[in-house]
Formats: sequence, C-alpha cells, structure tokens
Amino acid sequence: MSKIINILILLCPLQTFSQSTFEKIIGGELPESGHCAIQTNDEGILVIGDDSDDIYIVKADKNGIKIWDKHYGGRNSDHAYDVKQTSDNGYIVVGSTDDFGKYESTNVYILKLNSIGDTLWTKAYGTDFGDYGYSITESLDKGFVITGMTYDYSTGMQNLLILKIDKNGNQKWLKICKCENSYIGKSIIPTNDGNYIILADKPELGGQIINSHLRLFKINQSGDTLWTKVIKKGYSFQAGNIIQTNNNGYLICGTSIGDSSNKPGATDIYLVSLNNKGETIWMKNYGTKDYDFGRHVIQTKDLNYVVVGDFYRHENNNTFTDLVIFKVKRDGSIIWSKNYKSKGYKIPSSVCEAKDLGLLIGGSINNNDGVKFDDMLLLKLDKFGNLNDK
Repeated sequence: MSKIINILILLCPLQTFSQSTFEKIIGGELPESGHCAIQTNDEGILVIGDDSDDIYIVKADKNGIKIWDKHYGGRNSDHAYDVKQTSDNGYIVVGSTDDFGKYESTNVYILKLNSIGDTLWTKAYGTDFGDYGYSITESLDKGFVITGMTYDYSTGMQNLLILKIDKNGNQKWLKICKCENSYIGKSIIPTNDGNYIILADKPELGGQIINSHLRLFKINQSGDTLWTKVIKKGYSFQAGNIIQTNNNGYLICGTSIGDSSNKPGATDIYLVSLNNKGETIWMKNYGTKDYDFGRHVIQTKDLNYVVVGDFYRHENNNTFTDLVIFKVKRDGSIIWSKNYKSKGYKIPSSVCEAKDLGLLIGGSINNNDGVKFDDMLLLKLDKFGNLNDK
C-alpha cells in the first residue's frame, strides 16, 4: 500500500483565471454547524446545518452573499445532514427529529422545500427505536431513497436503515439490515444501472473505533440486496462518502485508524478505488504523522478527484484543526494540495464543483475568540484550491 507523507506542504504553480473565491462565516449568537453545501441550478449556494436545536438553512448567491435564511423544527432537537436539489428546482433535506413522528424516540426527518425555502411538506419516519437519516438521493420515479441507522436502546446495537418514500413523502418501504455486525449507512448514491450503492461503517463503541471496516451494499429499486462487499485491511475505517466514477467504478473517501506505518493512534485520509463489482483496485492513504480525517470526495469535470479533510496542527502548546484540500489523478497520485489554517478549527463536511469549475466547501468553524460559538463555514476556492481574495 502506498503511503504519502506530508501532502500538506506540496505546492501548486500559480495561474491566472477569473474564478471568484471567498470565505464566509455564517452564524449568530447561537452555535451553528454546517453539514453540507451545494451549488443550486441558479448558480447560487445552499448551506444546511444546525442552529442550536433547530435545522438552519441559508441560501446565498454565487458570491456567498446571503439571500435568505430559515429555521425548521420544533421545541426539541432537530438536525439536518444532507440536501439535494430536486428535479422541480426545490430541495429535499434529510436528518433527524426529536419533535415529530409517531414514536417518542428520535425519528428520520425529511423536509421538502421550494426554491425559496418555503416548506411544502415535512414527514417523520421510524421504528420503535432511535432512527437517523444521513444521506438521501432522488429515485427514478421522482421519490427518494434514504440511508442511516436505527439504534436499539435496549441492546445498544446500531443497524443499517434504508427508507423509500414517494415524491409526496409517503413511505413505500423501510428496511433494517441486521448483519453479523452493526453498521451505519453514511452515503447513498444512484448507480448508472438504475440501482443504488450504500457505504456503511461500524459505529463507535464507547467512543472508540474498534476493528471497524467499511461495507458496501448494492440494492435495487425495491431495497433488495444485490451484493455486499467488505473493505478490510487490518486496521479500522470511518466512512466519509462514496461516488460512482465515469468508468462505472466507485471511489470511497474516509479515515483509516491505526495504520502500522503511523505512530500509534494516528489517523490518515483514505481513498479506496473499486471496480463496478465492488472489488478493490487500489487503496491509498494521505496525510501527516499526526491526525488526518477524510470527509468528502468528488470527481471533477477533468475526471480527476478532489478530496477535503482536516488535520491537527500543533503550535505554541496549542492544537488547532486546519482544513486541507487536495486533488489526485485517477491512480491516486497527487496533483496539488492546499491547507487553510484556523484559529481554533475549520472542519469541512462537503465539497462540490461549481459552475465556473471552482470548488465550493461547506463545514464548521470556530475562531477560538472566546466571544462567539461555532459557526457555519462557506469556502469558495478556485479550481487549483486557491483562495485569492485574502
């Protein structure tokens, strides 16, 4: 396995082009966290996250200037984890709620919004246990398929949850996958053959990731499992996301824990390339000798890959968490890498390619100023990872 050390110091030649870049901090007096940012069909930006115990959604223009912001939820705790723009130019948001649903425990929470953030409908779904929705995709029939987890309070077991609803939010089916080990569904994508791939990992046990590996589930439109694959390499993994590549294969981004090439306890950003049957082509890890975390990967229009993550930086007896973004070729070799320092932490949650081929990142930030809490981070870089208007 290839080990690439200190990618953070690699430099990219400066080039001149006309992409706008910016860094925006979004928030008020309450603590906010950002979970996803997407470019919208009108070339604007939608950012979702949490504002204390409410879902908080912000629409901005292409320059990151806020157009509107809205809160959603009830009196208790509600969270949003993923958003997609729908074929009607509205938005579908998935998360969890402690306010709504027929069960008194946590339920999967889905909001259908129009283009200006007005609520068209909201629905809660679940079992007798605690249920969470982490990733959503639109289905061929204009409905939606969701993955997440269900938590059995009596046994502590966490199992993969898959949910299908129609375009009006009516539940079509809900399935719980109880494998020989607990799994949590982290990412679901449609495949080119009309099916779906789910990326799952094992949950933390007492705050520790112990012998955790990744598992892929390929399911059909009815939720039936076509095949599963376990990705295991002698140490533990945490899942970020999965994408289908232009050659009908897949690429996984995540974090590896306990790789013997690191000092004990260190973590790396990890990429796994797979063919269309889920068989591994290559695995590579990237980072420093300290702690590095892989959050999200995309394939760009030039058919290479861009990855975002974060890493620990030590300075003057303090530890900071900085944002890293890098681009790799299809064989995993690095093209360029950039990192952005924080005064406390900058943690990315998502990256997407903007219409102008720039790179749009959503996440969370804390400037450690003792005055404000956490805020949402919205970062627009050029296609080489540069922030030009510092």
